Amino acid sequence: MPLKSILLGFILALFGSLKAQVSSYPFEESSLLWKIDGPGVKKGCYLFGTMHLIEKDFFIFPKSLQQIVKKTGVLIMELNGTPKQATVKSSLQLQVGSFFDFFTPEQNDSIVRWAVSNLHMDSTNFKTFIAPMKPFVMAQLMAQIQFKKSVESYEMTFENLAKNEGIPIVGLETAEEQLKFIDQLPKATQVAMVMETIRLGDKSHAKLVELEKTYQSQNIDALYQLMQDETGFVANEQTTLIDNRNAKWIPKIETYIHKNKTFIAVGAGHLGGEKGIIRLLQAKGYRVTPVALTN
Repeated sequence: MPLKSILLGFILALFGSLKAQVSSYPFEESSLLWKIDGPGVKKGCYLFGTMHLIEKDFFIFPKSLQQIVKKTGVLIMELNGTPKQATVKSSLQLQVGSFFDFFTPEQNDSIVRWAVSNLHMDSTNFKTFIAPMKPFVMAQLMAQIQFKKSVESYEMTFENLAKNEGIPIVGLETAEEQLKFIDQLPKATQVAMVMETIRLGDKSHAKLVELEKTYQSQNIDALYQLMQDETGFVANEQTTLIDNRNAKWIPKIETYIHKNKTFIAVGAGHLGGEKGIIRLLQAKGYRVTPVALTN
């Protein structure tokens, strides 16, 4: 075989190996930790899927993961650490009107009854507290009350580990930007965020446990599919809450993985799916492969 043909074959094989390989849906392997490789990528770049709050029984943070984070050059999260309370508080309050303006009289009655029963507040104090707040605040209160056991925060754990090791933390978004995404949701969706918990009643905790168990299985496509439950408000606003943000994050992630040994920790719901971060990076030509989490 002529030397030219041999060289041409070698070059084609080389470029073929560098061609983007986008994983089929769903993933064949399960992991919360994924390694990022590719041309120009610094060695030791990783992507990890979190749950912002999770019961301790389902929290996965082995020593091997700690060691990887300790060796990183920069930690990237959705936010660059815990936001200032004053900043968040102002973003959570309505500029005009009242919380109760979003709901029908019947819905307001249901919300107040739920608060009296679950938050152990009398109706007057609750109404005074919630009136200036956006519906998102009530939705968060309802979400937190579903946790029956002690909880852990991946974000706080990563933040404390990075600070102890002197690792800089970078945010893909600001707290104000995240809250603006909520503000942009249709009124009907903001109402659904609150009323869904009341509608589900005792089933709310069961749905949380199902989510936590799926997370514990490390099957991020199964977790993504679970979040697409057609009865949930997240599925109805998939483009705003997940897809658009994923696409916006990719250029920022690319900048850092070419400059630093980077560890990226974002909500696991952003990793899976055909428009998830993993497949978006793969489509750009990066190799993103699962890494087994071992103690």
